[in-house]
Amino acid sequence: MKSLTIKAFFIMITTILASCATNSKKSNIININDSYETQIEKIEKGISVSLKSNPTTGYSWSYKIQEDGIIEMTRQKYIADVHKEGLAGSGGKETYIFKGVKAGETKVTFTYARPWKGGETDGSVSLLFKVDSQGNTSASYIE
Repeated sequence: MKSLTIKAFFIMITTILASCATNSKKSNIININDSYETQIEKIEKGISVSLKSNPTTGYSWSYKIQEDGIIEMTRQKYIADVHKEGLAGSGGKETYIFKGVKAGETKVTFTYARPWKGGETDGSVSLLFKVDSQGNTSASYIE
């Protein structure tokens, strides 16, 4: 009986330690906004902004940087959500990577719209980017 209790104790401790080890990775996610499932994440080379998107609807994201020269977009990619084979029309995320160029602040407005003339706009998300003198970049939501 005592041997069984000791074994149960060691199994419990091992499980707790394994759980701690798998959850010890620190997240770089700064914020998530529910309106477009927008996610801002600090990455090694700047800031990653991911926005829920579904190009099969004709809508796509565009952005406008208010003050030129403070940040630059270095990469843009679309990643489709995992879905069943043959399922058309599922969405995904549009991701933009920005890096700081010079110290300052600038507003970036992302607009979700149909890009053709007279196309509908479904909404927008505005972020404030700040770059310090060492090039460290941060971003936050503007209400």
